[in-house]
Amino acid sequence: EIDALRAKGLRHLNREEFEEAERVFRKLVKTDPSPASRNNLAMCRFRRGDREGALRVLKPNLEADLPNPFAHALAAQALAALGRKEDAEAHLPVKSWTPLRSPGAKNSRTSLSPST
Repeated sequence: EIDALRAKGLRHLNREEFEEAERVFRKLVKTDPSPASRNNLAMCRFRRGDREGALRVLKPNLEADLPNPFAHALAAQALAALGRKEDAEAHLPVKSWTPLRSPGAKNSRTSLSPST
């Protein structure tokens, strides 16, 4: 049942039917509180304009011992949308990027590397 519910939620999410997807993922989080279920529920709330709600749903994922890049990226977007730039930046692993030249490249924007 969990797999069928997850598939149904993802179908709604992919069709940008965020209200329907949120209902499914809200139910799923109660029976399967996995990081992926929480991330998907948070995405629904974020896309529906509920930035604070998205952050509340993401909180366990952000505080978990296991890294969750999706949760941190979505939290950064939600915080930025709320005008909390410094808080948003704290969720980003790389603060700035500098262009690198690839061998034989004609311009410096061929690849990116984190600055140190």
